[in-house]
Amino acid sequence: MKKLLGLFVITLLCSPAAAVVADNWTEFVVGNCDGEYYAEIGVHVDGVSGAGMMQVSYNGFDWEDLEWDSHDDEYWLETPEDLTLEELNSMAGVASLLRINTGSGFAVYDFSVNAVSASDFAPLPTITNPTDGDPNVQTDVVFGWSWTSGGGFAIGDIDGIFAEVDGQNGPDYWYSENSTFPEDGGTLTLAEGAMSWDPDSLETGSAFLYVSYAIDGSSLVNFPTFNSTESTAAEFPWSEHEAFLSSESEIEFTIVPEPTCLMLLGMGLCAIVRRRK
Repeated sequence: MKKLLGLFVITLLCSPAAAVVADNWTEFVVGNCDGEYYAEIGVHVDGVSGAGMMQVSYNGFDWEDLEWDSHDDEYWLETPEDLTLEELNSMAGVASLLRINTGSGFAVYDFSVNAVSASDFAPLPTITNPTDGDPNVQTDVVFGWSWTSGGGFAIGDIDGIFAEVDGQNGPDYWYSENSTFPEDGGTLTLAEGAMSWDPDSLETGSAFLYVSYAIDGSSLVNFPTFNSTESTAAEFPWSEHEAFLSSESEIEFTIVPEPTCLMLLGMGLCAIVRRRK
């Protein structure tokens, strides 16, 4: 899945300071994916785009460019997705700098992310349909999973659900707390227990299903603050900082055409053969 320090995902768009408050935000995610850990940072500041406009420095190391995502207008920096908790926490608490090229200079911000423990995460969801490795999932599949409270976490602690089919051109979804949202093929409501998702427009081929339940993680992040000593440009205003602890499960499977499609395809091929005789 998409994914903190050193290798956190950072999404970021930038603009110089302006009289009107822009849509400037940061988002930090620390995830537990089936017992393996990852982290990511996302930053968006209106007005700056393209490669080389955003860098991060960790504990005084050289500046590292963030990856530019032109589709989502974001810069990203991420960790591997298979870290142990010890490996993840080895990058925690490190004094870090976020440097934004405003066009007239660099606006630099201090930030850091604290260590986490396994008990900080809500329970993982359990994907029930399809099964991991299924080679014969049809395009009309109804995905299913369940989530049960535990470890001191109840459904009211969940800030949202993220469900995504990777390897597809279709949409993914973020569902906010205590709400029902329209989606391809129906609606999805945040609730405890069994849930289903019936997306349209699935393509054939190898795919991954990611389902994550996120809780507020703002206590683990020291959000960016302006560093006037390192900066050569003015501070610009942030509209929002967010952080989440994500409990995620994933499976891999293969989507195949529906039997009817195969039959029609076969009939078409047969007709071609007859015409050629």
